[in-house]
Amino acid sequence: MTSSAYALRSPAHLQAPDGHRGQDHRSRADHRPLLAPWQVSIAKRFMLDHLAETLHVAELARLCRLSSTYFVRAFANTVGIAPYAWFLGRRVAKAQFLLTNSAMSLAQVALECGFSDQAHFTNTFGKATGTTPARWRKTPPRPPDDWTQSP
Repeated sequence: MTSSAYALRSPAHLQAPDGHRGQDHRSRADHRPLLAPWQVSIAKRFMLDHLAETLHVAELARLCRLSSTYFVRAFANTVGIAPYAWFLGRRVAKAQFLLTNSAMSLAQVALECGFSDQAHFTNTFGKATGTTPARWRKTPPRPPDDWTQSP
C-alpha cells in the first residue's frame, strides 16, 4: 500500500499535516513535562520530612514513578525551580524560623536544618537572604509564618 493510499484511508483528524498518522511532530525541546498534583505533593512532603538528610533525586523520582532526569525537568517546569533549589529554600526558611523562635546555637540550627556544618549553613543562608544567620537573629526582617510553604 502506498503512502498516499494510506493517507486516504486514515481519518483526517488523525493525520498530521505531513500525512503521518498518530505521531506527535513537536520537537523534544517543545515538550515541557509536568508533574501531576499528587506527584508534587509527594515530592514536597518527602523533602520536608527529610530536611536534615541528604537529598537523593533518585528516591524522589521513584516515589513519583519517573526517571530521575524526567522528574527534575517536570518538577522545575511545574514548581518553577529545580528540586534541590526548592529543598535548599525550605532548609533556609526552617532556619529563619528556628533563629527567630528558638535559642538554639547557630551550629545546632545548621545541623537541625541539614547543613553539614555552621560554615556551610552561613554560606548558603547568606546567599539566600543577603545576611548572616547571626544578623538575622538580631534583627529578623519578618520570619516566614510557615517554613513548610512554598515561596
